[in-house]
Amino acid sequence: MVVLDTGNYIKGWRYQLHCEAKALGTPSCVVHVATTDAESTEINQQRLRQVSEREGAVQQVETDTTTVPEQASNKVNGFSPTDPYDANTHHELLLRFEEPNGATRWDSPLFTVPLSDALPPLARIWEEMVEPKDKDGVRRVIRPNQATVLTPASAPGHLYVLDRVTQGVLAKVQGYWAEHRDEGGGGDVAVELAEVAKGLGGGEGARGKVARVHLPVGGALSVPALQRMRRQFIALHRQQMGGMGMVMGPTGQGEGGGRGNMSAERIGELFVDWLNDQFGQV
Repeated sequence: MVVLDTGNYIKGWRYQLHCEAKALGTPSCVVHVATTDAESTEINQQRLRQVSEREGAVQQVETDTTTVPEQASNKVNGFSPTDPYDANTHHELLLRFEEPNGATRWDSPLFTVPLSDALPPLARIWEEMVEPKDKDGVRRVIRPNQATVLTPASAPGHLYVLDRVTQGVLAKVQGYWAEHRDEGGGGDVAVELAEVAKGLGGGEGARGKVARVHLPVGGALSVPALQRMRRQFIALHRQQMGGMGMVMGPTGQGEGGGRGNMSAERIGELFVDWLNDQFGQV
């Protein structure tokens, strides 16, 4: 059993602990030791006076004997459970304290124990932590949910794939154009779809499949013009489909269906179609 008693005066921290417990599938509860601001302030002031008195006694011993008698210490990492806060810090803590509410899932189950209670409900707390049960007396199973489960690393994001594939296609086009620019333009650029989709979660279905970019005859095919076509393709995709895993075809109609349904190879094929359509308009 783990008891955490640091930062729990803020509900955001209690919510984080609730999520951690849910993710681990382990029971958790909140125990609120209730006291008034006046009582809390008096306890802290009393501890401050005790510290002051102890420091005065130690100073006196050092003056009289030049040695300090060794005393047993219950400090952990330099701190003791009875160490007081300075007056300003204690006042800030009172202002920031967010009292737990049993109606919220991260503060439930909640056990509120008055400071004056000499016998907290230890049996109920133990049962909630070791044998939690629902209202029908059936053992309650702690199950992680979508908000508390860390999503494992998966294939690259769809927009990242879109960016990488379109860059790969343009690299093929630019390389071909640089090699054949003195031939008066035109020609077909063979784009191996499996190659431009390599490492982007592509399947085996496109192995050996080639899409061809039909370059326009005559004129210069500038890099800025190609990049502008690429940006238009990506912008139409994002604007029309809202990033829902669909890509714009050359006619401006969406293809695919749902996040992750569009393979990297299919994106490359559609981008080639888009370029061919754009070159036909030159």
